[in-house]
Amino acid sequence: MTGLRRVTLGTWILQIIFAIVVLGLCTDLMNTQRRGEPPITTKYGVFAGVFGLVAAVLGLVALFVDAIPASMVVFLDAASALIFLAGGIAYTVGLKGIRCEFEDNKMAEKLYEHSLVGLDVSTDVLSNCRKATASQAMQFVTSAVALITVSLGFLAQRDRQLGNQRRAHV
Repeated sequence: MTGLRRVTLGTWILQIIFAIVVLGLCTDLMNTQRRGEPPITTKYGVFAGVFGLVAAVLGLVALFVDAIPASMVVFLDAASALIFLAGGIAYTVGLKGIRCEFEDNKMAEKLYEHSLVGLDVSTDVLSNCRKATASQAMQFVTSAVALITVSLGFLAQRDRQLGNQRRAHV
């Protein structure tokens, strides 16, 4: 296994771990929602986690199975990066002006009423606020890892094309 393949393997493993973390955080946020339907942002986070997990697992399998086209894997990784980026931005917008602490009654009311984190018990609200903030950060980090994987995919394709050209001239 070449150095580039090892690095790519490592980034896909990271992408799998991070996608599982995003999926777990968002699923937990959905399960602790006590008022009405979970917000669309949380549902989107679950979608992003599942999509990123599938894309990374497929990329990992593609390292060992030549039948999977490299261009498809690069496309899925690029889509995964964009999906996680959009999720991170959605959480950023949704959590605008929210701090996960009770400095005063005004912030406590804001947290209780907030659609992403609002619950009935103050400890649950703080816990959900921290989970939502962690999900936001993890979606941005996973997006960056997926972009690195896309770059590595382009490098691998270029190396394959250069190798084929060298063999054709020999």
